[in-house]
Amino acid sequence: MSAAERMAALMDRTLETTRLETGQFAFDFRIVDLAARLREAAAAFGPGAEHTLVVDVPDEPVPCWADGDRIAEVVENLLSNAVKYSPDGGEVRLRLERRRE
Repeated sequence: MSAAERMAALMDRTLETTRLETGQFAFDFRIVDLAARLREAAAAFGPGAEHTLVVDVPDEPVPCWADGDRIAEVVENLLSNAVKYSPDGGEVRLRLERRRE
């Protein structure tokens, strides 16, 4: 069952990539709280016993014009790669900060 679920998820990602490349991918842009989305993605991720996940995200909302689901996907992918390519026992840090430039 889990192998079938992984295969279905892979097919969904492949179809989404194809839609994105052909300009047929529908984004759902709106004002989202970026801080909340990052905290949710980190909570859902759970890197495991080999790594410590440190989430350094502001408590106050950080409004952002984005597709909240795509942002969560990107963050989960980045966290997955950080865990995959970090030595065991290493720290993975997710940090969001505001800058005025």
